Amino acid sequence: KIHPHIDDEEKNAQRRFIDATLRGAIGANVVESVAAIGYLTANARLTVTLNGGTIMDNFYTQSPVVTAARSMFFKTDAVIFDPDPARGIARALATEWDDVRKRAQRQAACWVARMSLNVDNAVDENLAVIQRHLDLTRPDVSIAPVADPAAALKNAAAWWAALHPKNATNSSETSVGVVVENATRELHIRPPA
Repeated sequence: KIHPHIDDEEKNAQRRFIDATLRGAIGANVVESVAAIGYLTANARLTVTLNGGTIMDNFYTQSPVVTAARSMFFKTDAVIFDPDPARGIARALATEWDDVRKRAQRQAACWVARMSLNVDNAVDENLAVIQRHLDLTRPDVSIAPVADPAAALKNAAAWWAALHPKNATNSSETSVGVVVENATRELHIRPPA
């Protein structure tokens, strides 16, 4: 399936890729579908993708998926990864899509939901998501309520220092004011110990 909302130039590039990699490798049994992706992933024997959002559609339907490009899931049991799509398809057809693989897909889908910003979340929920990312990548950074929002928002120099730590001052902690839709938080950056 080619995404229905991409422009004609990209659609044609994707069709050429499909012709070169799949039809050339496994013959004329490759068709382009216009059905909804949820229907396809739930009803197809397997799906093949590079590394895009359709991987998640497979996770939601717990169906076999071959990925031909690296993604954050390519080393998990949630997908079958192979840069050669034809070889990946052969592996997928020879692989039982068992409870271990389905559990890995459920875990990945839950992780993505927990770690993604969402317009349906309250501001505090999205700030908690940002904090979880900071905890993983920058344990020296935390988001805390701002005591004086007006003063925090004026601290543009500290914001610059937060984005560019090598240019930061030698202070023990830099505070940065952040306003997100009526919820004001202060970003604290502590130098590494």
